[in-house]
Amino acid sequence: MERYNLKIHIGVNDLFNSSMNNITHSKSHYVNIIFTFTALVLLIYLFINNMIYNIGMTRIILLILCIILFPIIQPLIIYIKLVINYSKFPLKDVELKIYDDKILISNYDIKEEIKISDLNNIIKYNNMIVIMYDNIHGQIIPDNALDGIDKNELYNFLKNKIGNN
Repeated sequence: MERYNLKIHIGVNDLFNSSMNNITHSKSHYVNIIFTFTALVLLIYLFINNMIYNIGMTRIILLILCIILFPIIQPLIIYIKLVINYSKFPLKDVELKIYDDKILISNYDIKEEIKISDLNNIIKYNNMIVIMYDNIHGQIIPDNALDGIDKNELYNFLKNKIGNN
């Protein structure tokens, strides 16, 4: 019995949100925060103690780059790379039909059937659900593709099916 029928269009913003979700939910994100915070504290310390003029302009610029590296430069580079790759290789729309025991994925040219018991994981973020087929491959389901479908209901349905195996 067909439970859900989704028509999914993945754009650059969806890929960017997925990448940022992956970064912010990783362990290295904490290292990035500590690095940025430490560089900011060092810059403030140098200003307060009037030592900023003693370290030279090159070191000041490097310190400022350290502060903006993860919150500004990294997301900007990721977005630019995604725009370039998406313009070369745009993603086709995907139709995802979820049954009680399987998922049917089609991009109108190719159809593939995957048993729900073979899924690796399902991850729910604020703006999307990601169905992981294995450790590397997955399907992004952005919130705008859930048209009338309760996100929590879909997540719980798949999570329970994966958890039973």
